[in-house]
Amino acid sequence: MVDWEEPVPLRTFFALDQGLPTDVAAVRMTATNATDFGFIDVHMYPLELHRLRTTDFDALWAGNDVVNVRWNGAVWNHLALNDHLWPAAERYGLQKLSKRQVFEAAMHLFFAKPTRELAALAEESLNRLSGASLKIGVQMRMGGGDWGDPTRYQGASLEHTVGCFVNEAVRTCGAATCAANCSVFLTTDSEEAQAFFGKIIAPFRIPVVASAGSISHLEHSATNASEHMKTFADWHTLTRMGRLIASRSGFAETAAWAGNVPARALVRAPGCLFTNGIEVPDGAEF
Repeated sequence: MVDWEEPVPLRTFFALDQGLPTDVAAVRMTATNATDFGFIDVHMYPLELHRLRTTDFDALWAGNDVVNVRWNGAVWNHLALNDHLWPAAERYGLQKLSKRQVFEAAMHLFFAKPTRELAALAEESLNRLSGASLKIGVQMRMGGGDWGDPTRYQGASLEHTVGCFVNEAVRTCGAATCAANCSVFLTTDSEEAQAFFGKIIAPFRIPVVASAGSISHLEHSATNASEHMKTFADWHTLTRMGRLIASRSGFAETAAWAGNVPARALVRAPGCLFTNGIEVPDGAEF
């Protein structure tokens, strides 16, 4: 049963798989006994991990027809390893599935088909990139600013950190194709970082398509669809790139996996340290 209504309904942005029952409210009204487990917050990960692994859910949920569990991250694998649920998970073969396999199933059910409105917004950026033989998606999550998000990179100036992304984009472009036929799609949580990126990359004459619209954040934007459409469109656009260069965050990590896009992640700004590949870590938030 799917209940993805907060802060705005997911079906506003993606056409959910037809096999998914989504009318949770109706089910709760007709259930003999329904209960809420509460909210699993991956930002409180050590504490939540202990709760997921050790809670006796059989005893806690006994006698309930419907249990409503809310979470904001990829924690399903820990439910399969729960001290009390693992025998049931084993019967269904859930423990044989890798995180990648479970992730792909979730992507198919929830995010495979964008709505007409979301697809149209993403196509605006994709059309501007259509002439490039290599499309590089750059996602810079700097933190700080208006979102109450901790600063992501310590020990270096913002301009230096942005320069790391630019240098990696130029290197990636030069290694794969001629720079004249390579373009960058840029999305970031910082207007200042976006300005630095355009300034630093200009001498390399690589076209940059910046994400359209005002910068927003899924967790802190106003609770209406228009505030979130851009964010989901940016994510969908990243899944369509040929390469990704990104910050370590669930936003880019899920895009890389969903689109099977080779990715590089900036893990430390001093020295511009990147790692190959991006995986969805335990508790990665969308």
